[in-house]
Amino acid sequence: MSKNSKKRSATEAAKAGTKADEQKMSAADTAKAVSDNVLEDMLGIGVEKPVGPELPDEEMELEVEEDRKRLLLQGLGMLAISIALLFVALGAWAAANITGNVVLLLVLIFDLTAVWFVCKGMGKRFNRYASRVHVIDFGCRNVLLYLKSDPKKAQVVTYKDIKNYKLIRQGGSLRLLLAGNWVTHPSGYQLVDINRPFMKDSLDGLAAQIKDVMREHRVNERS
Repeated sequence: MSKNSKKRSATEAAKAGTKADEQKMSAADTAKAVSDNVLEDMLGIGVEKPVGPELPDEEMELEVEEDRKRLLLQGLGMLAISIALLFVALGAWAAANITGNVVLLLVLIFDLTAVWFVCKGMGKRFNRYASRVHVIDFGCRNVLLYLKSDPKKAQVVTYKDIKNYKLIRQGGSLRLLLAGNWVTHPSGYQLVDINRPFMKDSLDGLAAQIKDVMREHRVNERS
């Protein structure tokens, strides 16, 4: 074999090795991204992400907290449901291996999908419970909407950007509807659900406080 042939072979081998390494790194990165997403969605465990814009530093006039007992009980209930669904999935998998019934494999797939959705809801509730995130805060200049479990990702809306609002009392919950050009929902309203089944007695007073804050900042209530 000539020297040129040996050089070409060595170069091709090096390129093949580099390509294999890149594929391994790509697969590892993909696996890491998938595992991070699963942890965040199902268990409420977040990984480090780029820090977003800082929230405005201002004095709060009214802070609306979550019903923490509701969050805890709902999270525990979803945990029990997810464990039961996992046992069903295990039984379907074992029975499918023994009998070879394809229908049991479909049951397994649907069951695992249900587990994922239940665990995702469980993670959100436990995350909100652990982080003690509020539902909504009314500041001197802005309203902070905590639509996600991370309090640092609150949506900041100025009072002047709120066209009008509406309060609806339904049993143990108080629904606040906010209208404005910043709303992305087709209805034209952003829903803030203040769900307090274990704090029903506080809702009437809270509704009066919200009306006072909105009136002070000249935001009209829709009849």
